[in-house]
Amino acid sequence: MISNGVKHFVSNRTKIEIEHIKESQFVCGHFGLMPLDYMDNPEVFTIIRDPVERFISYFKYTTKSKSKGIEAEEKLERWLYGDQSEIQSNAQSKFLTGKMNIEKFNNCLGQQDAVFNQWFIEGYSLDLKDIISNVDKFKTYTLEELNLFKLDINRSLKNSFNFSTFKHADKANSSYDVGVNFTKSHIERIKDLNSVDLEVYEYVKQIKKEF
Repeated sequence: MISNGVKHFVSNRTKIEIEHIKESQFVCGHFGLMPLDYMDNPEVFTIIRDPVERFISYFKYTTKSKSKGIEAEEKLERWLYGDQSEIQSNAQSKFLTGKMNIEKFNNCLGQQDAVFNQWFIEGYSLDLKDIISNVDKFKTYTLEELNLFKLDINRSLKNSFNFSTFKHADKANSSYDVGVNFTKSHIERIKDLNSVDLEVYEYVKQIKKEF
């Protein structure tokens, strides 16, 4: 993007400025639908992951440098049954229908605050019809279709900017050891918390890709 002079905004660790998004030709991040308010009919790519895998992976990723063992188990209880359970549930559906509150994000103290507030996504709908409507508008893939996603986004880059260099390595299924064993009871609770995401995931798996 830089070497080819493509204006872009790809970050979740810096202050978000609307003017920066408006002038960008390529935007990527944990923003929900927010950038669409400031872009001119962009192509939208999104990847939907198995909700149970995503929940566990996200928990481990956000726990790896902070706590292990008993501390991690206490955190898991909060995510499954405590103050974080509602916030961390059905995250993918929230991102597919909601928008990041820019002011709240810019006023937070760091990425960890964004994690514990689900990236300040607001105004979302967990109505399956609303979610599916957006899924059908976007270029939507499951994680198992990552190679197809790479192929399609490279085609888009080639058409838009005359280069195709998306070579992101697949590390999505590698997880950190935080000293927590996820039991059958844990898994069932994760499924309960992500029941809408599970329905969306099953829908996306069945979509015939014609991109």
